[in-house]
Amino acid sequence: MRLPDGGDIAYIKLTNFYERTNAELETALQTLDVKNARGIILDLRDNLGGYVNVMVDIASHFIKEGVIITLRDNQGKTTSQSVNPNGTLSGFPW
Repeated sequence: MRLPDGGDIAYIKLTNFYERTNAELETALQTLDVKNARGIILDLRDNLGGYVNVMVDIASHFIKEGVIITLRDNQGKTTSQSVNPNGTLSGFPW
């Protein structure tokens, strides 16, 4: 994660949604100077994917409430996963 020199937009690239991805994102977000950042670019290009529960944890940092994802299996059964209350960022104009 970085704030470009002289810039006010933070840049975070996530290359996967593996076991440690959420913990690494939380560490990066703790170092973010919210007072000097106007926003965040969350770069998911070339993301290899990974665990759905980790993706929900990641999205929950940026979405305050509601359903994050709805899954449908090959039998037509659907399940939804909502936001996890794990510390949504505040101070940004969402």
